[in-house]
Amino acid sequence: NLTLDLTTNTDFAQVEADDQQVNLTRFSLFFPEKRQFFQERAAVFAFNLGDDDLLFHSRRIGLSNDGRPIRVLGGTRLVGRVGGLDVGFIDMETAAHDSLPAENLGVLRMRQRVLNANSTIGAMLTSRLAAGGRYNLAGGLDAMVRTIGDNYVTLKWAQTWDDSLPGGRPGRLASSSLLARFERRNLRGFSYVEEMTRSGADFLPRLGFNLRSDVSKLETHLRYAWFGTGTAAFQSVTLTGSSKVFLRNADGGTESAYVEPSLDVMLRSGRDVSLRLSENYESVTDSFDLAGNTPVPPGRYWFRQAQLQTTAPVAATFRPTFGLTVGQFYDGTLVAFTASPAWNPSSHLSWAPTTSSTGFAFPRVRSSPICISSACGSPRPTTRTSR
Repeated sequence: NLTLDLTTNTDFAQVEADDQQVNLTRFSLFFPEKRQFFQERAAVFAFNLGDDDLLFHSRRIGLSNDGRPIRVLGGTRLVGRVGGLDVGFIDMETAAHDSLPAENLGVLRMRQRVLNANSTIGAMLTSRLAAGGRYNLAGGLDAMVRTIGDNYVTLKWAQTWDDSLPGGRPGRLASSSLLARFERRNLRGFSYVEEMTRSGADFLPRLGFNLRSDVSKLETHLRYAWFGTGTAAFQSVTLTGSSKVFLRNADGGTESAYVEPSLDVMLRSGRDVSLRLSENYESVTDSFDLAGNTPVPPGRYWFRQAQLQTTAPVAATFRPTFGLTVGQFYDGTLVAFTASPAWNPSSHLSWAPTTSSTGFAFPRVRSSPICISSACGSPRPTTRTSR
């Protein structure tokens, strides 16, 4: 049950373009992999370190930080399962591109089923070796164990070694990332997720994706779901309470935090209606620009938002989805609208355009009027890798 792919002078010109995104944060945007060569059984290579953080992100191969293609000279990809062992191996060679040197990029992933059908232990190694002697190495160990009933424990550790740091700094906590997650997976009744992560200042997975550095995160999700019976007007009602706080490792101060209660109702007709409220906190230590022309000065910001979304039944021929978000945004106000009028005239044809528009205004004088939508403006350059 193994698949081996060999490629040379690879051309990804036929790949679907990325969805346009406008960055309304001071952090990087995450873009998913869309190249079929890397998509096949991509779950084998999964090593998530919390949120969108990944020890390995295949978009690092053959794409520059701004999304431009880099010539792939050739490589190999092996993925599959041997008994209860999942195996994934990639080795690719890329040509020099602008100021980027030629590179060899490799990843090895192994994951073994243990104890029961829902428990695994695994390891991952990645390497990024550039002409001229530059290097970046990463290694990680992970374990997910189903303990009692629907309760799971997940533990992960990752370490990086980079030539830009004195001596590569091997074995230091500053160049590591840690994750511990405790959860109960249950569609009916009570479920929860409690997750704690820590990312060091020198943790540099250059073949992965890391949104924040030198922070610790505490995250909690509590959920309770009811299912309607008989002639009840609803199929299900779900109450969720979520909170997340990011703490700076250097001084213990809060970098970001939010609390979000939500209510989701699935009606008997199949229509879904959800309401979310959020209380947000952001500590901005360095000024950054929204959409490239609207500065947000350093300071501490509290702001509240509300989101209402409705989705038509999946079986409907015409099933529009609408979402509306209103509230405060840093020291200003925000209004966002999303619409997706999906149309399925037959089992062979589906048409689902999506449009979204976000507008915000600030009380202070800003550099220029704002226009944020899929039809105007460009995503602001980010201080870290943008893809």
